[in-house]
Amino acid sequence: MDTILLIILILLLGAVSIILYLNLKSKPIDENQNKQSEEIANLKSEISSLKDTLNSTINNSLGSISNSFNALSTGVTKDMTETLTKVEEKVGSFNQQVQLLNKNIRISMIIWLRFDTWRLFKLNMFKKIILFLIINF
Repeated sequence: MDTILLIILILLLGAVSIILYLNLKSKPIDENQNKQSEEIANLKSEISSLKDTLNSTINNSLGSISNSFNALSTGVTKDMTETLTKVEEKVGSFNQQVQLLNKNIRISMIIWLRFDTWRLFKLNMFKKIILFLIINF
């Protein structure tokens, strides 16, 4: 009977050691899983903060680009308006000069035609006088 008790005691001791071994072995796994979970949570929070930082940086950059473009387009519009106004003034001045030149050309043509007509008239009269003199003398 002592042998049976000894065998039972050894079996119980073996069972308790196996249970302790398995219990201790499973705890580090849980601790590793907890560490991994914490690391994953930390990574997620870092990714989230990086995403927020990136979004704010992009929004700030787009805002500054938009402001710069608006300022630039305002300047370009102002410059184009000034340039077109100057061109309009020059074109208007050119049109006035062309109109004045056209009037002068018309006046010159009228004077030339009158002078030419008068010259032809005098030449014709001279021919008649010469013919008259030739015929009569």
